[in-house]
Amino acid sequence: MNRIQKIIQEVLSEEKKKRDRCLRIADRKFKKPSAYKSGAVVRCRKGDIWKDIKENIPQSGKSSGTPAKFKPGTKPEKTEFLTLDQIFQQVKNIPYYKEVLDDIKKRDESWEVTKKVKEYAEYMKKNPSSLKNLPPIITINGNLQDGAHRISAIYLLQNLLDQENNYWKTVKLKVEFWDKSNLTENKLNKNKDIFEELIREITKETLRTWFKRSGTPGKEGGWVDCNAPIKKDGKIVGYKPCGRKKGEKRAKYPSCRPTPAQCKTPGKGTKWGKTK
Repeated sequence: MNRIQKIIQEVLSEEKKKRDRCLRIADRKFKKPSAYKSGAVVRCRKGDIWKDIKENIPQSGKSSGTPAKFKPGTKPEKTEFLTLDQIFQQVKNIPYYKEVLDDIKKRDESWEVTKKVKEYAEYMKKNPSSLKNLPPIITINGNLQDGAHRISAIYLLQNLLDQENNYWKTVKLKVEFWDKSNLTENKLNKNKDIFEELIREITKETLRTWFKRSGTPGKEGGWVDCNAPIKKDGKIVGYKPCGRKKGEKRAKYPSCRPTPAQCKTPGKGTKWGKTK
């Protein structure tokens, strides 16, 4: 149980840890905290996985995300000029602006996105009139699609790099509000949506559901004790649950596996568990 407790503790304390490269990649791949997510972060930090994954780093003048393509002749539902506070109120799913501010406060610019946002902010500070020439912030069905770097840069100026300058609180950015129905049909986008839905389904599994996998006969479910086979006519038809009932005694120390099929593999030893 010590290992399981360690995993749970790691998941619970995950948000308090420094948002390093492995955590950021895990955040993109796993929508909710889980034992799988925590384990993947540990393996990433050891260099076992995600070696070749590069974080999405925009170059100067390019979008940080995949540009949306809209049907010819369509227009946004509305276009507004909003302050940053108004954008936060009306637009959902704006990423990493808080993490960037936190990184700069800690003088940690190891993440390329933090470095690029700071570069944008310093340029805006020297050239505030440049904001007039920026492309519009794009939202689709209320969610941010493009403009996270610009928003993060102004947030950084507001809260750290140029706090005394009220300009950053009053400056307004052009925001276009689009409907998803105006997007062009794109097979790649469809595949991406299917993949993301699959990831969401996979990550629904928690430690509780992990231990409740179907294993024992009947309605009990859960892991099975490979040292306690259920026999019928001399043949093994299943295994008793891993957890013993009150007062129940077994000939051997329990050796648990998630499914009966895994009882066929002896693992590291030559016998299942210990004899009495």
